[in-house]
Amino acid sequence: MAWLARLAPVAGPLLPAARAFLDAHPGAPRPMPGGADGLRRLADAVDDWAEREEVDPRDEETFVEGAGALLALLLLAHVGEGAHVSREGAHRVRLGAHGFFDPFAAIDRALEGPDARSVLAEEVGRAEDEAAGRA
Repeated sequence: MAWLARLAPVAGPLLPAARAFLDAHPGAPRPMPGGADGLRRLADAVDDWAEREEVDPRDEETFVEGAGALLALLLLAHVGEGAHVSREGAHRVRLGAHGFFDPFAAIDRALEGPDARSVLAEEVGRAEDEAAGRA
């Protein structure tokens, strides 16, 4: 998972959150590839989590935090320009010169949607638009 290590200078607290998710969370993809394959494996983990019968709210929050951090890192690696940003406790990623994206809200939408792959594909499209200045 060298692609994760390369993001350390711009990842801030996203990197340890993603690593904790990958190390400890049931259903987290291991090893975690980058790119489209990584996004597909993350979507599978989101779908698996969404199918659970009962989920403690704290466990749900931990899942969203870790999966969101991992999504943020996948996007930073994909776009190639950006960084973690935080303001008043809200964490986002800056993509491109002026785009901003909330990966945690994207994971929430994927958990609520009909299937995580289609929702995350839309979210990545939204993130790409932000990065390119089209949003």
